[in-house]
Amino acid sequence: MKETLLKEKLNHGKMELQDCFSETVLKSVRFFRADNRLELSLKNRNVFPCEDYCSLKDGLKELTGSEIRISVETEDGTVTQHELRKYLDMLIEEDPEYSVMNDGVLIYEGEKGLLRYMFQNDLSRERASMCAEGVKEALEKAGIGIRSVVCEMTEKHQEEIIDVKVPFIPEKAPEEKPERKQKKTYYRTKLDDYAKIELKDVHDPVADICFEADVFAVEMTEMRKTHKMIQTLSLFDGTDAITAKRFEGRGITREELDEIHEGDRVRIFGRIDYDNFVRDLVCVPSVIEKLEKEKIKDDAEEKRIEFHVHTNMSEMDAV
Repeated sequence: MKETLLKEKLNHGKMELQDCFSETVLKSVRFFRADNRLELSLKNRNVFPCEDYCSLKDGLKELTGSEIRISVETEDGTVTQHELRKYLDMLIEEDPEYSVMNDGVLIYEGEKGLLRYMFQNDLSRERASMCAEGVKEALEKAGIGIRSVVCEMTEKHQEEIIDVKVPFIPEKAPEEKPERKQKKTYYRTKLDDYAKIELKDVHDPVADICFEADVFAVEMTEMRKTHKMIQTLSLFDGTDAITAKRFEGRGITREELDEIHEGDRVRIFGRIDYDNFVRDLVCVPSVIEKLEKEKIKDDAEEKRIEFHVHTNMSEMDAV
């Protein structure tokens, strides 16, 4: 019923529309009664200006009283970076989960259909990578042609700049090239070379550290769009506490995440980063080793025995 009513109002001009919709073709309308959701499929030559796209959604919502979802098929899916930013801001406003994308520098290559985000913080890049597919799907529904959303570290770009200077070095310089490339192995430090620390001494981001701690809480969060898991471990090493975050994907499976439980004793190899999302220092493990917990032994010749007496009126232990 709503589909028929909406088509009549649109086709007979009973709903005020912007000029940009004058050549728009309404391909299909579907109404889902259980969710009170209305889905429209439109076809247009170009991508709608974001303000007009939002006005259309708001107008249809006011007209029908339903949740509105619009997918647009375009002949030319390129937009300006300014217009793209408006669509991304709209996406973040609708779902704050995507706000992590604002931590990166946006680079849009419209002709290639490539959207790149450059990050300085590896933790933010990991979190953004889990949202990348959702960003791509949302922009595609708006008719913007995006083939790939890539999240990268800015260091990769800086390494390319260093390589450009090589031709200006004297002829003997090429012999030093292999040594420069070998520096990349620095980031794969041997576990024996990680510096042992106590959490009470950590006040700033630091790389290649190692510490032992007890896991006193485990939280698993599933990303709504990608359904991948973020694991948050609460750790205490006897001097201070910190949270550690691991992300499903990029070499870590869900089964590996499930191996760590509350109460486990673990040895952490990794780094400490500042997490812009929680605004605090967070541990990013490279390797987690499970340890056997030390058993407490009572070596006293005379063992101490405690008797606890309770009544129906007891409010505290050992009263």
